[in-house]
Amino acid sequence: MQVIYQIFAAYFEDDCADELANEPVMSAILEKGALASQPTLFRFFNRMDETTLEQMGQILRELRKVVYSIQNAGIPAL
Repeated sequence: MQVIYQIFAAYFEDDCADELANEPVMSAILEKGALASQPTLFRFFNRMDETTLEQMGQILRELRKVVYSIQNAGIPAL
């Protein structure tokens, strides 16, 4: 979940996890006491294969549809 939220918040690199380590808003959104570190995210990405990469891509596509549907409904973007 952290990776997905990071991407939507424009933190595209796993190195960004270290910048977000003490970010109270991200921790609150994810309901976590601590966020995953850069090395943890690195290990997460290294375990991905073609199937899990496609699944991650599908999750991001579905979330984009939700965001775009809100914007297209005339609701101001956040």
